[in-house]
Amino acid sequence: MKKIYFIISVLSVFMIFAGCGKAEKTMSVPVLNEPQGDMSDVVEVTRQEISNTQYRDAQVIPYTEEMGFSTNGIIEDIKVVQG
Repeated sequence: MKKIYFIISVLSVFMIFAGCGKAEKTMSVPVLNEPQGDMSDVVEVTRQEISNTQYRDAQVIPYTEEMGFSTNGIIEDIKVVQG
């Protein structure tokens, strides 16, 4: 029985110190780009009671538009304005 405890304790000590090598892992920190623009709005919020709430059935229908070109190629970017 003492052999089992001795083997378990030796194995546990070995497993604890197995990952403590002197391998130095260095990594360079990437340079972050500056933000290009601020798209946020600042609005003053007032606390009010919600008393006149109405629920209505609605449906959101997206606006789609087909695009075509007379020459072959690849579309890299399509810029869309929300709304």
